[in-house]
Amino acid sequence: MATMKKATKTKDTPVVNQALLLGAVRTLTDLTRQLSSKRRDLDVECDYTVDPTKEDFDEMYRTCGVAKRVVHILPEESWFTSPEVYETEESKSTPFETAWNDLANRLDIFSMMERADGLSGIGRFGIIFLGFRDSKNIKTEPSKKNNPLMYIRTFDESVVTVKETETDVTNERFGKPTIYEIDFAEKEAPSGKSQVVSKKLEVHWSRVIHIADNRRMSDVYGESRLKPVFNYLEDVRKILGGSAEMFWQGAFPGISFELDPRIDLDVDQIDNTGLQTQMQNYANGLQRWMYTQGLTAKSLAPNISSPTEHLECQLKAIALTLGVPYRVFLGTEEAKLASGQDAAAWAKRLMKRQQKYITPYIIRPLIERLVKYGALPEIDVVNLNIEWPSLLSPSEKDETEVAKGKTEAMKSYVQGGVDDLLPPKFFLMYIMKMTEEEADKAMEELETHQEEHADELEDDSEPGKDDGTNPDNSMDGDEG
Repeated sequence: MATMKKATKTKDTPVVNQALLLGAVRTLTDLTRQLSSKRRDLDVECDYTVDPTKEDFDEMYRTCGVAKRVVHILPEESWFTSPEVYETEESKSTPFETAWNDLANRLDIFSMMERADGLSGIGRFGIIFLGFRDSKNIKTEPSKKNNPLMYIRTFDESVVTVKETETDVTNERFGKPTIYEIDFAEKEAPSGKSQVVSKKLEVHWSRVIHIADNRRMSDVYGESRLKPVFNYLEDVRKILGGSAEMFWQGAFPGISFELDPRIDLDVDQIDNTGLQTQMQNYANGLQRWMYTQGLTAKSLAPNISSPTEHLECQLKAIALTLGVPYRVFLGTEEAKLASGQDAAAWAKRLMKRQQKYITPYIIRPLIERLVKYGALPEIDVVNLNIEWPSLLSPSEKDETEVAKGKTEAMKSYVQGGVDDLLPPKFFLMYIMKMTEEEADKAMEELETHQEEHADELEDDSEPGKDDGTNPDNSMDGDEG
């Protein structure tokens, strides 16, 4: 049996370390897996504010007009009409109704509640401060007898701090504020006048109506209306600011200066100071010429694009997040073009907000507090009627279109002669949507009208009567 010779390594045969090669492959595989699975931090990449504070909300509200629209669109639309507050349906006003109407007119209470509703959406909450006559010691509860309301103030979260809360779990106000700290200083004092730096006072909860929209698990802190769209608002500011800068730079695209190769001139021989002066006069003044020796001036082509599509994309994202029809969000003129379905859905949402938020969380607590401390006559606030006008009422144009349609339907019914198939009363009730009482009244009026004109119809139908249409008699006077 032949034996095989053992292979021998020559000097040119490379020696491979299997363990080292396997380790390198594993390291490369792990690195590839880590790089492919690593997610980008969009907040960092887009320079977004990750967790905006109340100062950030206040700054955005004051500096961005779109942010103001976000904050105030729901309150403004909800308070477009004021509700009617009454104790009974009798025509004669009760003492409470008289006192409430006088107070509402004197202090413009509905307007103040609308303002507070708007301010509460900048941060997590807002308040209405009730200035009773005994407001010398506002850290204590007001007296409960004959304590008129002298004034009302509204504040947002930027100047209000909850200092103390109720810790007794058996108390009905458990977890709610007991003491507020309010900065009463006028932050927007007229220029040139002395301004108080700070005037912080502690206030008892009974002198405050706490308003918090978009609440989840807390009855004290809601969610700012700006928070869900804060990053979109930052993008809006980038687009608007960037487009303005783009136009400003593009309006004066710039000029490049090139040495004329036919002229023997060194760069050091160029009068840079004089050239700079001419450029400043040209760019910032009315001088439309420049004198350049040995240089050729060439205008750089501008590169300007419209920001409309990018801005519209952000505004639509904001409107979608807020649940507001886009045309309604843009304003009055655009809202007129909104479809009927959008308008109806928007009206239903506003009515829901009026009845399930404004009434139970703003209006009723305010009246209850005024009754409790003697600013209004004592009544049962639970049974008080607060009625909002319907936002689904048709406009004059809608009423005109409906009337036109009904008229056309009645005309077709009469001319079609289908009264044997569908009697007039049933037509009025089921097609014209009248009540049975309205249909009976319409039929009575029709019968009365026919009876009154029956004699005229009989006279017109008498044989031989000349009504000016008889061809035999029309030319008698011309026969000769």
